[in-house]
Amino acid sequence: MTWTLEQWLAQWSQARIVFVGVGHVLRGDDAAGPLLAQELSARGVAHVIDAGPCPERALPAIVRASPEVTLFMDAADFGAPPGAYAVFDAESVAARRAGSGWGGLNLALHALQEQLACPAFVLGIEPLALHLGASPSSAIEEAVSEIARQIHWYPQKRLEDSAECGYNNSEGEYG
Repeated sequence: MTWTLEQWLAQWSQARIVFVGVGHVLRGDDAAGPLLAQELSARGVAHVIDAGPCPERALPAIVRASPEVTLFMDAADFGAPPGAYAVFDAESVAARRAGSGWGGLNLALHALQEQLACPAFVLGIEPLALHLGASPSSAIEEAVSEIARQIHWYPQKRLEDSAECGYNNSEGEYG
């Protein structure tokens, strides 16, 4: 199933959400997930993890956070114009071909659902270019800003100590 971000937030905004940015910052628009994680953190959104290109490395931190729902955020080709975004459930991610860039996310989604028995979703952001050494496109930068604004606007429940649950790929260690 697929939702707009607004629809998804309306359903889950009162839940303990862990936001997980996924992507490679040196591959152009693949930086969408980490950029979004940075923007959410800068806006004071709780429970944000930058997993870098390996979402499975963040699984212990996600499990420690005991979320009611997890939202992975990643650049993904789903046939929309660059910068478009939508939320996909685990079944939709599993149904996509490996070439969509969601192979690693599919494994992380299923591992997380087995460990926590909580729903996990992917916020896919349509990329323009994923070339090594490229900068993120203006379409991705605009989408990241708009998504961060929408997420920040919705109220969230807070875990008692969000600082203890995080993993920051840029630091390469658990917080």
